[in-house]
Amino acid sequence: MKKKEEKRKRLIERNKGITLIALVITIVVLIILATISVNAVIGENGIIKKAQRAAELQTKSNAEETFKLVAAEWSIEKNTKNSTNSTVTLESFLNSKVTDGTIDDAEAQDDGTFILYKNEYTVVMTEEGDLDGNVTKGTASPKVTVSKVVENSDGSGDAVSAGSVTGGSKTLYIMLEATIDGGTTSISPEVPYAVTKNGSYNFTITGTITETGETVTKKVTVKVDQYSVALKAGDFVNYTAGDWTEEEITALGSLYAGEDLPTSSTPNQFGGFKVGDSKDASITPYSTYANTYSGWRVLSNTDGVIKIVHAGTPEGYYHPYGTPYGTNTGYKSEYILNSSTKNSNITEAIKAEVSKTRDWSMYENTNLAESGTAHCLTYSEIIGFSTSDTVRKTGSYYWLANAYESDHLRGISYDGDGSLYDLYDFCFGVRPVVSLKSNIQITGGSGTSADPYTISVN
Repeated sequence: MKKKEEKRKRLIERNKGITLIALVITIVVLIILATISVNAVIGENGIIKKAQRAAELQTKSNAEETFKLVAAEWSIEKNTKNSTNSTVTLESFLNSKVTDGTIDDAEAQDDGTFILYKNEYTVVMTEEGDLDGNVTKGTASPKVTVSKVVENSDGSGDAVSAGSVTGGSKTLYIMLEATIDGGTTSISPEVPYAVTKNGSYNFTITGTITETGETVTKKVTVKVDQYSVALKAGDFVNYTAGDWTEEEITALGSLYAGEDLPTSSTPNQFGGFKVGDSKDASITPYSTYANTYSGWRVLSNTDGVIKIVHAGTPEGYYHPYGTPYGTNTGYKSEYILNSSTKNSNITEAIKAEVSKTRDWSMYENTNLAESGTAHCLTYSEIIGFSTSDTVRKTGSYYWLANAYESDHLRGISYDGDGSLYDLYDFCFGVRPVVSLKSNIQITGGSGTSADPYTISVN
């Protein structure tokens, strides 16, 4: 009995030993498996790292596609701009893409290029709007979260709409807010920033990365166009009629004399311009005198209709007198310059002798001008101005679209004197007029020849 008990005890002790060894082995195996599992999940080649890299590659790919899309859209916009005389610039186009959230930011560089940002990735865009180089991951850039012009001095309240405040009647305030990933921002000059006139105001946003202390700056321009300013006669505006195209010159047909100014051998013709020349520039239609101005200025603002006139003369026109070009040359010239004239002296027989009348629509900027309003400056439109008024004085001679009598056109001399009708042997210029759209607003500038008013459609 005693022997059996001892045997049982020895068996129990031996089983305990086996259990302990098994336990140790099990623990070791579990540790090994755990190590393998952890590495598989969070190791350098683990599931989490792979997922992170995949997500980063996807983010980069999305940024690349966005940059390509923006470049493609600008290419279309640029082509449209060339055909419609649009005033959209690459900078304004990129700013619109920031505003609508397509890209995070677009920073203008001193060399004319732009750095585009999207999800911490960047790429350089050239002045022409082409992508230059590879997409890289860059330092976080400050992001503008609030940009508005308000009435309250503390920066609160809704944004004031464009052209809704009478110029000089009250002070408005520019309000900006910005953030940067992993850091804080400051804005200089301090906001809210008080303004009393339209214009572009520049601010510098400095972002500081908390972990590294690194600082990143961003230049921001805020356009103030909330003040309304009434355009008056004589004000210069940044209206553009674009450049002469081959199609436009071809459309003039027999009325076009070529790059040189018309001469007595090419009567009733226009000239002094060629393909690629700006229609906003002035030529010198009379050899002794040169135009003082180029560009466009306000002719009148009456009953909500704003007419602008070329500040100089963009075309030369030779008006012949009498023989050998036949009789009624003054009436013929009036009909050529203004086919819608109501002059009763211009008979159907005279009209029949004119093979083609002048179409002025090439001076109409479709974004800013009312369609069908372009015409040659008339006697009634200019005669009300005094001879000392600069709208009338261009520094050179120019014809009006009205006959003085059967063989003479009315004209204005270099010093603004009117009713000139006897210097028919010289090549005078002509001045186109267009009417602006009714919802035009001033968004900047001061109205001088050096700083014309910036206008846009509200």
